[in-house]
Amino acid sequence: MFSPTLMGDATMGSPTASPDSQNVKVMVRVRLFNSREIDISARKKEQLRACIRMRGSTCAVIENITDEKGFESEREREAFEFDECFWSMPLDQAYSEMPYCGQKYVYERSGLLALQNAISGYNVCIFAYGQTGSGKTYSMLGAPTDPGISPRLVDDLFGAHRNPLVKTTVECMFFEIYNEKVRDLFNKKSKIGDYDAPRIRQHPTRGVYVEGLMTKDVSTADQTKTLIERGTKERAMAETKMNAHSSRSHAIFQIRITQADPLKGTQKISVINLVDLAGSEKIGQSGATGKVADEAKAINLSLTTLRKVFDVLIDNSKIRNKKNHRLPPFRESVLTYCLSDSLGGNSRTMMIATISPHEANIEDTIGTLRYALKAKAIVCDAKVNEERSAVMMDHMRSEIMALQEKLRSGTGGGMSAEIQQQIEEREREVEHMEEQQRQLQEEMQEMQVKEQELNQKVKDAEVERAAMQVEFDSQKKERFAAAFRNAFLINTEKKKQQEVQLLSENLQRHNTELEHEVAALEADIRAKNEIFEELRASTELRIDELTRELQQRDGHLAQLRRQNSTFSEDNRFLKDQNGTLIQRVQDLDATKADLEKRVQRQVQELLAATATTDRITDEKAVIQELFDSAKSNWEEELNNMRKRKDKYKLLYMEANARFEASRTVVDALQGDRTSFLTTLKAQQQVLEEQGVAVRRMTVERRESDDKSRRLERTVGQKETDIKLMSEALREYQTAATEFIYENHTLQKEIERVTRHSKDVVVSAERAMHMDPSVLSSGGGSKSQVTFRGSVSPGRRSSPLRAASPRPTLMSASPVRRPLSMGSTAASPGVYRL
Repeated sequence: MFSPTLMGDATMGSPTASPDSQNVKVMVRVRLFNSREIDISARKKEQLRACIRMRGSTCAVIENITDEKGFESEREREAFEFDECFWSMPLDQAYSEMPYCGQKYVYERSGLLALQNAISGYNVCIFAYGQTGSGKTYSMLGAPTDPGISPRLVDDLFGAHRNPLVKTTVECMFFEIYNEKVRDLFNKKSKIGDYDAPRIRQHPTRGVYVEGLMTKDVSTADQTKTLIERGTKERAMAETKMNAHSSRSHAIFQIRITQADPLKGTQKISVINLVDLAGSEKIGQSGATGKVADEAKAINLSLTTLRKVFDVLIDNSKIRNKKNHRLPPFRESVLTYCLSDSLGGNSRTMMIATISPHEANIEDTIGTLRYALKAKAIVCDAKVNEERSAVMMDHMRSEIMALQEKLRSGTGGGMSAEIQQQIEEREREVEHMEEQQRQLQEEMQEMQVKEQELNQKVKDAEVERAAMQVEFDSQKKERFAAAFRNAFLINTEKKKQQEVQLLSENLQRHNTELEHEVAALEADIRAKNEIFEELRASTELRIDELTRELQQRDGHLAQLRRQNSTFSEDNRFLKDQNGTLIQRVQDLDATKADLEKRVQRQVQELLAATATTDRITDEKAVIQELFDSAKSNWEEELNNMRKRKDKYKLLYMEANARFEASRTVVDALQGDRTSFLTTLKAQQQVLEEQGVAVRRMTVERRESDDKSRRLERTVGQKETDIKLMSEALREYQTAATEFIYENHTLQKEIERVTRHSKDVVVSAERAMHMDPSVLSSGGGSKSQVTFRGSVSPGRRSSPLRAASPRPTLMSASPVRRPLSMGSTAASPGVYRL
């Protein structure tokens, strides 16, 4: 067997050593452009530009913007600070001041450090996180010509210097979490969809582990890498738009290293978890459907739970008092449950966040970086897993004999002096342990004799205590029965009070709901009133416009009549035409009057539904007065036109032509009036419907008010009942308080008796530990009594502890007197015998 020595002197510890608290080490790696991203830029005819800039340990996201003049510029959108930043883009794709970081450099800054910690006895974990197709699997496994972290770590594990004095065994396991089920990748029988998933267990010392996994003992790097390749081929894979070889599961390769040092009597067990997380993906971008879409949902669910765990661990790290820490939701996902020890537990954890440099993935890149920044705040309490076994002494003797045989045979080579020195040290340690064991056996024999005497005194005290206990139990039963009755009554009253309280709360909640409904109805009424006001305003405006148009038309008709009055009466043709014109004007006047009556009737019906009837009536009166005034003026003008008819006789032909034109206008006016009447009827119907709705809401509100008043009366009655029950409850509480006081008094008396009994037992124990030579000296003189490494019954003193001076007790009188029940204990260390 062998032991790698990668760190020189390994950090030693013990099971009782304080944990080594460290934050999760977070590293970010940006990959080169892949063929899909190159095709996207080519189709859009855009320049291939990286949206990532790295400066030392800072990773910045760059956004390309175009101003109003068409000039392009770069703007830093967000910057993040991490432990390490790896620039893995070649110069032919993007220029950077950061040096190119290949697989070897990434391993040296992550995997090698993890291996060194594991050799020192720490549990370590490395997991890769990022968007699908961002290079997680490549970073962890790599390619045959350019291996990743896992193969390189295995090479260094088995290729380091071997120490023949330390026995080292290496075991490995490989499993994946597919659709929230564990699947053993070493077991070919566990086909996807047709296997019994192993169960996850939690051991008090080992922590969380997967039960029933196939474990492989390995001794060479090639053997281990072959197992990794074979397990990788068994993983669930699928093709999506984002990645031609997309992992559909989380894979965990676990290496367990056991280092046993028989010369030192110690054993160190460390675990390396190499985790390749499945990439988070958006189903719309990846184009996943059917089974692949279900796999994406399971992946996103586990990653969401991982984010929740991060949030809780970060919040706990800000709280110093561990009693106030919240329990992280590890069990909500199989992934977080398996990694619970690696996240904030006994582990030194590293995270490699892989990102894409293309602008099309900028939002996913920012999400990954924010996620990684959260992980950086998590604190892990790692400790060296080293223990010293109780059976190591026999094993040490065997090792000593083997080394001595090796020295005699001369096969030790140049290490003979060192082996001889270690043999001598182990022999001295074995001799010391044997001497301590002999002393312990002698003390045990002495203690057995004293223990028998002490047991007899304890039995006497127990008999007395049992008698008192019987009396106490009897009194306790009586008081318990009374207390049970009182508690039953109090509990019944509490239940009634809770029921009343619940009913009151329900009534109050119902009343609140009614108030909300009434408020909603009032808001609806206000909204409909606003609509009504708008309709009324628009109707009034339309009436005003039509009134003005009528006035204009009346003026035009008046002018026509004045012109027509100038025609000669002796011209029959003109007279006939004038008569016809007058008849038409009269018809128009009649039509106008009829329309005015209809408008007035519609206006009256419309104004009847509003609260502003008086104002509109006044406006109507003003309009009527104006109309009557205009009509009287028209009649006066008509008389004047008849008188001047002869004067305007020559203008007949022109007036006739104008009359024809005015008739066309009047016809158009009649059409406008018909349209207006139709609109007015529709508005009237809407107003009627609104009136019905308002009346219905008024009735509902009245019913709600009545119901609310009935509920208030019921609440008042219930409050009265509550007051009566509260008074009864106070009476019961008073009785319970008196009972509790009496019980407390009795309990104090029992405690006093118990303390007296204990004092008797303690005095007997200390008397048994005193030197018999001093006790037998007799006489009334006082002498010193010295204790000899006394221990309590059933307990053995450690032979490794150095002898220390024992306290002394002063013996008072050789006469043995039992302590009375009411006596007071003496000062510590002094007793009356």
